[in-house]
Amino acid sequence: MRLSLVVFAVPLALSGQNYLNPDLPPEQRAADLVSRMTLEEKVLQMQNAAPAIPRLGVPAYDWWNEALHGVARAGQATVFPQAIGLAATWDTDLMHRIADVISTEARAKYNEAIRQGDHSRYHGLTFWSPNINIFRDPRWGRGQETYGEDPYLTGRMAVAFIRGMQGDDPHYFKTIATAKHYAVHSGPEPLRHGFDVHPSERDLNETYLPAFRASIEEGKAYSVMCAYNAVNRVPACANTDLLQKWLRSEWGFSGYVVSDCGAIADIFRGHRYKSSAAEASAAAVQAGTDLTCGREYASLVDAVKSGLIDESAIDQSLERLFVARFRLGMFDPPERVPFSKIPYSVVDSDAHRKLALEAARKSIVLLKNEYEALPLAAGLRRIAVIGPSADDPEALLGNYNGFSSKVVTPLEGIQQQFAGKEVRFAQGAAYTARTGSIIPSALLDPPMRPEPEALTSYAGTLRAPVTGEYTFLLRRGRRGAAAKIFLDDREVTKPVALEAGKTYRLRSEGAGIIQWIPPADALLAEAVQTVKGADVAIACVGLNPNLEGEEMRVSIPGFSGGDRTDLSLPAAEERLIEAAIDTGKPVIVVLTSGSAVAATYAAQHAAAVLEAWYGGEEIGTAIADTLAGMNNPAGRLPVTFYRGVDQLPPFEDYSMNGRTYRYFKGEPLWGFGFGLSYSRFEYSDARAQRTGTGATVSAQVKNTSAREGDEVVQLYFEGGGAGAIRELRGFQRIHLRPGESRVVAFAIPQSELPKTPVQVSIGGGQPVGGIPHVQATL
Repeated sequence: MRLSLVVFAVPLALSGQNYLNPDLPPEQRAADLVSRMTLEEKVLQMQNAAPAIPRLGVPAYDWWNEALHGVARAGQATVFPQAIGLAATWDTDLMHRIADVISTEARAKYNEAIRQGDHSRYHGLTFWSPNINIFRDPRWGRGQETYGEDPYLTGRMAVAFIRGMQGDDPHYFKTIATAKHYAVHSGPEPLRHGFDVHPSERDLNETYLPAFRASIEEGKAYSVMCAYNAVNRVPACANTDLLQKWLRSEWGFSGYVVSDCGAIADIFRGHRYKSSAAEASAAAVQAGTDLTCGREYASLVDAVKSGLIDESAIDQSLERLFVARFRLGMFDPPERVPFSKIPYSVVDSDAHRKLALEAARKSIVLLKNEYEALPLAAGLRRIAVIGPSADDPEALLGNYNGFSSKVVTPLEGIQQQFAGKEVRFAQGAAYTARTGSIIPSALLDPPMRPEPEALTSYAGTLRAPVTGEYTFLLRRGRRGAAAKIFLDDREVTKPVALEAGKTYRLRSEGAGIIQWIPPADALLAEAVQTVKGADVAIACVGLNPNLEGEEMRVSIPGFSGGDRTDLSLPAAEERLIEAAIDTGKPVIVVLTSGSAVAATYAAQHAAAVLEAWYGGEEIGTAIADTLAGMNNPAGRLPVTFYRGVDQLPPFEDYSMNGRTYRYFKGEPLWGFGFGLSYSRFEYSDARAQRTGTGATVSAQVKNTSAREGDEVVQLYFEGGGAGAIRELRGFQRIHLRPGESRVVAFAIPQSELPKTPVQVSIGGGQPVGGIPHVQATL
């Protein structure tokens, strides 16, 4: 293997040295290796793109890798539902299995990269996932990356993910997971480089820190990423309260801390907490930030020489980093590392795709099902599929994503599931009037997929769906690369008129994904006619990761800088839903989004509503399975769906008052923990008893329907915290056959019990809105 040649091709004088001895403790090996480096070599190793040190046999390594819901940015990989969708499964066992698969594919990619001598970014074993910030406000564009608004649910999912990523080998990490962004970080995106948060002690201890604590104490995360923002006037990456008092002293963290990218520069540029790169870097290292994503730590040489920091502090940070590399087996013979033989063939394998389908099916939340409109009746003959996300594979992937060998869109899944029916597609609307979207695959031959290979060029044919004026543009082109679009061999430089049903030769030169903005009125009219000729319409609408995400250059009605300014469906999609429902045909609305959408019209008038999130490579199959009744939906909301922004405090206000189900006193559109099923469940015999070590709470759950299904049993403390209305304290996802009963019990540790009696509720969601539940006093 190339790894053996690179790592062990060291001068003979070094053979037998401690850092090359795999039988010695990693801490001893790291101290020995660091002691042999010059100051200049040391500081370069504390930057994410660490260069090789040939004289010591140290290969180059880039610490930057992503694995939020699959190995990202490194070519082909299994793409699971976006993190918010995984949270909607309320299934920690599934989360652990997913993380285990992600780490398996990560090792396979790393092994292949080492064989190829590739030490570039996104090919290592240190992953900057999971994002465990609290999704306190639905306007935050990066909320899709989180596990929702509740600290308990976030903590449970985070622990399962971290354990699956890092593995359970006694000597070697499978990979290293990074809990981010520490701490009190959740937008606004445009302000993040200089934003200062002043959380109350209650909010800090009961909302913003618990998931990080669980990730360290239970999950044993070996890496933490400090955030851009400041907390109580001190930038997070230079904040000794965060990095020393709580992280290391109270929680016992022994791993390394990495900055968010450019966050060290923010210490002196954005926050103006220090006056230079050297001062900022010294403050960050002294506080406990061991690694920078960036180049700022090159200034540490001057910082040492000018007395801003002692070299011993640099040694301490660097030793932590090399302990991690030793524990990953990067300097050991491959035969000693149990993961070194994982072959590349496991990547996006059939078994992994099957798990992606299971996750997608479990993530779907049934929000409305009037008169049992779902599952669809077997006698239906004509199905209309409309909406911009019906045939948009890019919208299914979320952000921080990889690219699978095949993505099943909702349209494709419905066509496959209902092969004996007449399925007709009409896009009906773009996401917004001012943003482009990928051209539906049904109109292209061959289809164009949002994969790395598609970022070179495209050549095929396009069938225009309606007559009118179209705008074409290229997105994701490489910086500085010229890119052009041609229709019938003529370069497209302005809007062009196309004729319905006519086929045009379409090609691009240069890197980019071809997008379009089709004529709105004609597109809507086509969709209305399609719905009128059908027995039922499936409307796939919502958002996409080009509208909500990380620090984006988006400024259109409803969206700003990656965040949202309005919770409603974009106007074009709302118009499509209203027009489809006005036909009188039953309309099933499928929401695709990474955050809560105030689909108030659909909630009132649609026959049924499903939330499918950014569901990954198999979400199209999962949606079709759900429509057909092959999948009984049991996802539950990990966030509150508000009726509008008027129900929310100002976005910049980090106080939890009036936010999330724990402190919001209004009437939501759909509440946290809500989700319907094709089955019916009954709760009885609630019991609660304190013991010498804590308490036990239980209830009997029975499936009273004729259909087997999953139920998510949720335990809440009513008024369980200072000022909280209620708080989640336990959950279990169970499967029950028709007529089957089961006693579901929760063990509550003494440390989580209030000193005074508390009312507890056990049920299929919060005890509001008719959700079945039982109560007891603990």
